[in-house]
Amino acid sequence: MECSAHCSNITCNNITGLCTFGCQAGFYGEKCDRDCSSCPTGCGNFTGRCFGDCPVGKFGVSCDKACNQGCKDGCMRDSGVCNRCMDGTYGDLCDKSCGTCPTGCDRISGRCRGDCPVGMFGEFCNKTCSQHCRNGCIRLTGSCNDGCTVGKLGDFCNETCDARHEACCNQDTCTRHFKQSQVPNTDNRSSLYVVITVLCISLLVNIITITWTFRNKACKRQDVNQEKKKDTDTISTPGIYDTTEENAGYQELGQLSRPSHYDHLQGPATN
Repeated sequence: MECSAHCSNITCNNITGLCTFGCQAGFYGEKCDRDCSSCPTGCGNFTGRCFGDCPVGKFGVSCDKACNQGCKDGCMRDSGVCNRCMDGTYGDLCDKSCGTCPTGCDRISGRCRGDCPVGMFGEFCNKTCSQHCRNGCIRLTGSCNDGCTVGKLGDFCNETCDARHEACCNQDTCTRHFKQSQVPNTDNRSSLYVVITVLCISLLVNIITITWTFRNKACKRQDVNQEKKKDTDTISTPGIYDTTEENAGYQELGQLSRPSHYDHLQGPATN
């Protein structure tokens, strides 16, 4: 059997045709009939895997695949993930655009670094501020930086001035601060008055209830004390009949102790 021209020394087994001493540079396989010329320093005879690193801009087992165009400084050999991204791109393969970011974006999330251009806002600087904002708007919220153009008001300058905002609209600009100070919310104020009135009535009712309860208890306590006093006076004060009977007894004793008529007739005893 004729040997492959890519066998080293063009030597092979006469029966199987397998290269005896391996393959020449840039080829691999049992018969050295497969190309790996993309490997800068050669490849394994059986696997075709390149020795060492791939050239910049290439990846894969045989360094035969091209990195994404957005990759900067090449990509990882096995996965093709970019080492860095070109300005205006992000993602593992740098295949997503963040061209609205003036100073580039985060490689993974795509969020813009630094401030957005005047007139734009959002994490990706891809939202437009209100046309009535003066000097652009805040990056994260979109609320206007320096108030509104004449005739407009509100955080986003999306409300139109009218008679309610006359004091504000006579200024050079209508801002949310003017709106709050010059145009009070009457609905909220009415609700506040109602709540205060209800609270006052409730407090008054509670005071009257508590006062009545304490007075009622005090009256009951006084009635009980008076009843106890009456019972005590009844027990300790003698009755009128008891007193009369005692006086009669004392009178009888007095009569018995007086000298009798016989003692007067007898006269004094003589010696």
